[in-house]
Amino acid sequence: MTSYDAVMQGTHSGPVVVSGLAVSSSPYRLVAGNVDPSIRMPLGKEPLPDSDIQTIKLWIDQGARES
Repeated sequence: MTSYDAVMQGTHSGPVVVSGLAVSSSPYRLVAGNVDPSIRMPLGKEPLPDSDIQTIKLWIDQGARES
């Protein structure tokens, strides 16, 4: 996905980001480790710092608006 609109559009499987609900949004779940450890993002690298994960969560929880 290369744009905000593409992320918000989702996929054939449903939404990627559920505006206002980080715990139901794939990007947050993947970086926070709320998935199978084999697919945690960033794949094959160190996890993101907690502060970055919280920034993603806050953005989604506050409506995932385009800035």
